[in-house]
Amino acid sequence: MAAFVVMIATVIVVIAVFNYYVSVATDVPFGRRFAQMAAVSLGVAAISFLIGIAAKGLLGIDV
Repeated sequence: MAAFVVMIATVIVVIAVFNYYVSVATDVPFGRRFAQMAAVSLGVAAISFLIGIAAKGLLGIDV
């Protein structure tokens, strides 16, 4: 669980740094773009996590 929290925090920091650079370079607002990118990235991560849990249950794989 600790590794999962560290991974999510790292992803959010990377998205923030990238979006800050883009917002400064192209003079676009930071907040809305950051929120969109974070929502999409975390949404994809959540869907992938749920697919993994479902595959684990259906296939009986225990790692």
